[in-house]
Amino acid sequence: MVDGQLPYGKCGKPRIRSPEATEEAAKAVAQEDCQTLRTLAAKKETQGSLKRIKPLLSDENKKKRLRFALGFLQPGLHGAHFFENMYNRVHVDEKWFYLTQVKRTLYVYEDEELALRSAKSTSFITKVMFLAAVTRPRYDAHTRQQFDGKLGIGPFVSYVAAARSSKNRPKGTIETVAKSMDSEAYRECIMRNIVPAILSKFPHAYLKRGVVIQQDNAGPHGCITSGFLSSEGFSNISI
Repeated sequence: MVDGQLPYGKCGKPRIRSPEATEEAAKAVAQEDCQTLRTLAAKKETQGSLKRIKPLLSDENKKKRLRFALGFLQPGLHGAHFFENMYNRVHVDEKWFYLTQVKRTLYVYEDEELALRSAKSTSFITKVMFLAAVTRPRYDAHTRQQFDGKLGIGPFVSYVAAARSSKNRPKGTIETVAKSMDSEAYRECIMRNIVPAILSKFPHAYLKRGVVIQQDNAGPHGCITSGFLSSEGFSNISI
């Protein structure tokens, strides 16, 4: 049997000074010399500066960004230029959401009882990815209503039958399971949720002129191209 108690003071780095000697040395320093950088900052001799990391861009990257920005310039009268109103662009992007929050504030009456909220672990709450699509709000002359620009949001989930029975549900019960976002899942979500939402909710006057789906350069997004949409019969929607 090994005794886990080690003799105090016999392990670790050897002490240069005892606690009494350290306290005596600290008190020997003049108070005006016991300062920090905050004193200099108060005297305006130094100031805190926030420095953020910038993207490392090559000259070719900068040229591509400049050409992309110049693509939104439209010619006007007398040599003037103005930016495109971007009414024909639909912005799509992914967003993570937790199924629930650990702490929530609920407003109830005194005679109401709060329902039980429980989870096996508050550190591992299921998180689901959604794909949202929005565009610029405007007035729709066809419906004579204000269009809020919200086209829809859809989750990356799959519906599978339970392989075995448990105390929570019998075998064969259809369960909703979160799935990872890959090219196949992204293509399915675009074609099943986003494109039908554009055709049904987008103002007709702007839909006839053509709609551009604006997306970032994530790897799975490369499966959706203007050629693919055109081959599926959506010639008025491009990337």
